[in-house]
Amino acid sequence: MDHQHNTRTELTKILDNLSNDNRQRLYFLLSTDVPKYLCKDLTLTGTFQIVDYLFDNALITDRNYSYLIEALKRADCQSTANKLLAYEQAQQKTDKKDFMSLSGTSFNVKTCCL
Repeated sequence: MDHQHNTRTELTKILDNLSNDNRQRLYFLLSTDVPKYLCKDLTLTGTFQIVDYLFDNALITDRNYSYLIEALKRADCQSTANKLLAYEQAQQKTDKKDFMSLSGTSFNVKTCCL
């Protein structure tokens, strides 16, 4: 399973905890950046459609959820925002480890680029 599938799996778990009231507040706040027709479905399916829209329009990426985290905080969904932030930080830590392991290879700038 690739990184994007892992991301979507985690988002499913994290966003599944939102109540309808939470979703209503979140959608209201997002309605300035998300088409209004997407903000009418308060089900989990509707939430996924909004998340897809955020991905498609580069408001969030599989490495950066800042926009959604801030919206969740403003919608008084602190617990969900914290879970998403923790996931984002774990991803960044993994990325850093992956980079460090790659930089430990025999790649040599002097021999490569001269």
